[in-house]
Amino acid sequence: MNPNTMNLDECRDWLAKEAGWTFRSAVGNHWWEQSEGDPGTATHPIPATLDEAAKLPEGWWFWVNYSGTTEFATADKPFRERYVCEAVTKQTAERVRSEASTELLARFRLRVACVMHEKGIK
Repeated sequence: MNPNTMNLDECRDWLAKEAGWTFRSAVGNHWWEQSEGDPGTATHPIPATLDEAAKLPEGWWFWVNYSGTTEFATADKPFRERYVCEAVTKQTAERVRSEASTELLARFRLRVACVMHEKGIK
């Protein structure tokens, strides 16, 4: 699984499942619950906000965030904006990087990449 190919919903769903949430669906209804019998919630447990995306695992620092163009513009293709985020571990100074077309998605991908790194998921 590559965080840099995940969309925003995939990032949020993956983070929710890693935090112990389960998605349930029955007869046109759907909800998230943390344990069997839990009344659950109809709203996603991981909100699609920059504040939520910024919650990196313990031991990680948000290192850099910048935006820029990745291609030259032509008459039929405008500049394409890219957001790049990096984080570094406090202990080993290892870096993780993410890119996306929006800052929100870049930061969520970074959070997923940091959690994956922590858990040894490749």
